[in-house]
Amino acid sequence: MKSPGDFTLQRGEVVRAQDFDFESFDALLAQTEGIDAFCSSSPWAESCRRAFMPRAPLAVYRHRTAMAVFALSRTPDGLCMLLPLDATWTLGSSVAAVNPRRDLPGLVRDILEDQVHWDFCILSGIRPHSILRRTLTAALWQYPIPAGQTVPARRAVADLSGGFDAWFARRSSKFRAGIRRDERQVQAANIDFESLSLAKIDERLMDVFHEIEARSWKGFADTGISEQRMADFVASFLERTRAREQTRVVLAYDDGLPVGFVLGAVFQGGYRGAQMSFDDRFRKLGLGNMLQVHMIRSLIDEGVHTYDLGSSMPYKLRWADKEDITSSFFVGMLHRLR
Repeated sequence: MKSPGDFTLQRGEVVRAQDFDFESFDALLAQTEGIDAFCSSSPWAESCRRAFMPRAPLAVYRHRTAMAVFALSRTPDGLCMLLPLDATWTLGSSVAAVNPRRDLPGLVRDILEDQVHWDFCILSGIRPHSILRRTLTAALWQYPIPAGQTVPARRAVADLSGGFDAWFARRSSKFRAGIRRDERQVQAANIDFESLSLAKIDERLMDVFHEIEARSWKGFADTGISEQRMADFVASFLERTRAREQTRVVLAYDDGLPVGFVLGAVFQGGYRGAQMSFDDRFRKLGLGNMLQVHMIRSLIDEGVHTYDLGSSMPYKLRWADKEDITSSFFVGMLHRLR
């Protein structure tokens, strides 16, 4: 039995996050079809765990090329849960498998045989119609344990593969007119934009982000990185993506003063947005729209082909061409959770 702290597993290994080899797990995720490999990887998922579940150890399961990594957590009344590392958003997958048909059933068996030690498990971030989903569903059906599915998570994704003009032409006439107006306004206001080189991306950027956020609507509402856990997530995201040269940042300046930023990361030819904010004094100029446009132009120049804008909302869908949909399975006695 492996039992650091008050958690015990027989099939799985319980480890401290600082002792786990995230590099190897990330490499396995990158080869797994049917998941969002970036939101499953440590720059996103482990940053989320560190921010929102910092005391949770990891439950690690291995079977041939298949592997599952969960955060172990307890409810206030003592129920033990196996949660995705990014349980706040459940966009990433806890499961990676190069050969899911061969190896995933054995991995699921090991996880479910440990059910005597846990009460509830979430298997998140699985794309519909994928081999991973079909194999996972079939494997779960082999066991008399209650299982179901959550409401799918939807992300708005822009297709940048044809270049800026092609992307822009697919937007509505109202959207295009608004962008042209915003562009004229920021030019008249002498707002400058900079796509930061990797050499300029370091931990000191968090101070810049905080200064901008304090003057934004998010800062006024005490949301965004004004809230400590979200600040911890962004700081970890910045640290981890910078170490892999994945970070991409666009800053806006008013007479040399930073007044807006967009932060995200590139991975396998795609870009995932993480945070955007701007000084509320420049809202009527359309500064937020222009930050997005400058990021899109910069990404296209780099050869990036998709932009994941995050959870589908009406204003994001105006920028997008499709939705990326993933769903989650919950396993265990859901009725026991309060």
